Parts: sequence; structure tokens; C-alpha cells
Amino acid sequence: MAIETPHDLFEHHLKEAYYVENELVDNLAVMADEVTEEQLFEDFQEHEEETQQHVKRLETVFESIGREPTMSESAALDGLVEEKNELSTEIRDDELRNVALVGAGIKTERMEISMYEGMIQLADEMDVDDDVTDALEANLNDEKDALQKLKSRAEGSKLKQVLADLTG
Repeated sequence: MAIETPHDLFEHHLKEAYYVENELVDNLAVMADEVTEEQLFEDFQEHEEETQQHVKRLETVFESIGREPTMSESAALDGLVEEKNELSTEIRDDELRNVALVGAGIKTERMEISMYEGMIQLADEMDVDDDVTDALEANLNDEKDALQKLKSRAEGSKLKQVLADLTG
């Protein structure tokens, strides 16, 4: 599809966001299974449930613009997933893997935040229905909350102690 108008560009980004969120539902379940710390397991499971809600919100955005939900692959997400998969298989120490998975989660949240900020800016310029921007802003806020939670886990005593033990 040729991208010739702001609406076309918005639709392209929407399809990419729909792909990202759908892929993350599966990947968050895998990450939850890969961590050995109970709190991280719960965090990844909780965010998987939130991500299922993100998918539903994006489906309402498609409906609001009169389109069927479809996906467009995201090279950015695919690269992050590939890197996470490599690290998960190469790291032998469970605690170090936990640290790597938190880092992978932080990278992904930052990518999603940028994705939603760009879509909201474009939606505002196009003067779309409030339903569209409300759904995108709700997803953005969830992503920001998830990033903060992951950052606090990365700074948490257990992960910090693991890093100190491994480097000390």
C-alpha cells in the first residue's frame, strides 16, 4: 500500500502497533516462564494481561477509522525479540538471565512508548475522534507504568545484588 496521506501513515503505524502488541502477548508469556524470580514472573504475567487489553483497544481504533484490524510486521520488535531469544539461550546463570530479561523488557517498553507517542501526535494533527486518542493514550500510560515497574525491578535489591555478586 502506498503511503500518500497522513491517514495512510497513521494506518501503517496502527497496523504495526497491532502486530507489536499481538506478538508481545506471546513473548511476555515466554518471558514469564524464563525468569526465576517470583516477582518478575508476576510482573510479566500482569503485563501480558495488560497487553491483551492493548490489543482490544487497538481493535477499537481500527473500528473507529472504518478498517478491519490487520498487522504489519515491525522490524524493531522482531530485532528485540531475536536479541532476547539469543540472550535467553546463551546465558546459563538463572539470575543473570533475570537481569537480561528485565533489560529486554525495558528496551521493548521504550520502543512502545515512542511508537504510541508518534501515533498520538499524528492523530492529534489529523483531528481524529477522541475515542482514537483516548485508546492510544491509555496504552501509552500502561507502557509508561510498565517501564517504571521494570526500572524499579532493575534497581531493586535482588537484581542489584546479583550484578554485584557477578562483577565482584
